[in-house]
Amino acid sequence: MRPIKWIKMLGLVAVISVGAAACSSSPTKTATNPLDVPQHGLTLYSWKTNAGTGVGSIDGIVAYADKNESGSKIECTGNCTNTWHPWVTHGVSVKALAGSGVQQSLIGTIKRSDGSEQITYGGHPLYLYAHPTHALIANAQGAGGVWYIVGLNGHQIT
Repeated sequence: MRPIKWIKMLGLVAVISVGAAACSSSPTKTATNPLDVPQHGLTLYSWKTNAGTGVGSIDGIVAYADKNESGSKIECTGNCTNTWHPWVTHGVSVKALAGSGVQQSLIGTIKRSDGSEQITYGGHPLYLYAHPTHALIANAQGAGGVWYIVGLNGHQIT
């Protein structure tokens, strides 16, 4: 080969190598599974859904609350948690943060019987529905007459 072609080829290899190295680093945003809270904490976001504007995860998965639960009263245990995943902190010591439209003063936690800390909003323990067909559709709204998304004001949207 002629020297010019070798120089061009080496340049191309260098560009590809740098590009591959840049793409191999991991992003620092939250995990794609809304149930996996990253070690640096989490942020609650506001999302417009077909049922109203409520709180949810970074992926647009809206949070639900059981209208029979309040304060320290947890009713969704055992098999219930197969469909309604308690939104827990997994031992993260950083308090959940409020994204745009979400009120920090309404965010809290409650201790579940297994010792885990479940995130609350407006005093409602938050759950993520296990079978969302589309993140921003509140497809479980009103399920069983007790499950409703939680609005930005901390009240369930019924």
